[in-house]
Amino acid sequence: MTRTALALILLAMMAPAVNAQTPADLPPPARIIDLYDGAAPGSAEWNWEEYTYVTHFGNTVTRNVVKPTLQYYPANPSAPADVAVIVAPGGGFTDLMIKYEGVRTALALNALGVDAYILKYRLIHTDPSAPLPRPGTEITPPPRKRDETGRIIWGPQTGQNILELTHQDARRAMAWLRNDAAGLVGRRPQRIGIIGFSAGAFVSLALALDEPAGRPDFAGVVYGPDNQGRSVPDDAPPLFIAVAADDAWSAPNSLRLYQAWRDAKRPAELHVFQTGGHGFLNFGGGADLFMDRFADWMRANGWIKPVITGTGQLYR
Repeated sequence: MTRTALALILLAMMAPAVNAQTPADLPPPARIIDLYDGAAPGSAEWNWEEYTYVTHFGNTVTRNVVKPTLQYYPANPSAPADVAVIVAPGGGFTDLMIKYEGVRTALALNALGVDAYILKYRLIHTDPSAPLPRPGTEITPPPRKRDETGRIIWGPQTGQNILELTHQDARRAMAWLRNDAAGLVGRRPQRIGIIGFSAGAFVSLALALDEPAGRPDFAGVVYGPDNQGRSVPDDAPPLFIAVAADDAWSAPNSLRLYQAWRDAKRPAELHVFQTGGHGFLNFGGGADLFMDRFADWMRANGWIKPVITGTGQLYR
């Protein structure tokens, strides 16, 4: 993805209007689970504050996550599917699209009888006092804050690797769900999946390619990367991939990722929607109904019952 394209995406989603409190229209989680006792390894000296704000376009965005957590959104207890899914929102590793890709996805999963856990993973620091261009002004690409390996090259975290830090957080989340969920939320999921969007898809894919003990039972990669040369294990989990054909960065990545799973003879499903762009922000081309396709895929694998209504309207 070019810097200009990335700038257009981020600025469209994050025009300023900072609110230090969680917006009132964001349904709160039933519970927040700290992934570490005390500071997360590698972030003991991160002394800035997390904040959430609403953009002029109505997007709710979280920045400067220092303390990784899981936000628990339970399914209706009268009809649980005994399945839990970790949701990893995107945002270029500087932001979390906490409403659009986080809470809305959690609510869609809840409608399927699935417990959802939004993973608030650590982010690259952003100066909260730095003004963003307002809509209609000339867009200047933001400075690149990491290199292709994930090493941070700008700001107070210079030298740390954001891909490694977020992978640690995802591993911790998976371990908590496998070992501790029953004691805190009252039920242990029989299957645990993960779905990630854009930057969050890096997190999802890292778990899918992890050592066996750390892998999810299934994984979703939505407008994400390819496998970046990493080999796909012969026991890799089933993979769901969704992308829009007019996403210049992720469309070719998604095709390569699907082929890598096929080459490894592992189950994979790929949806390429004609239009949608990065973030599936262009409605009407089918991409805005991607969660219905994800639900169909879950049904096809027997993870949820085949009697659930659609969820596409949650994305409009």
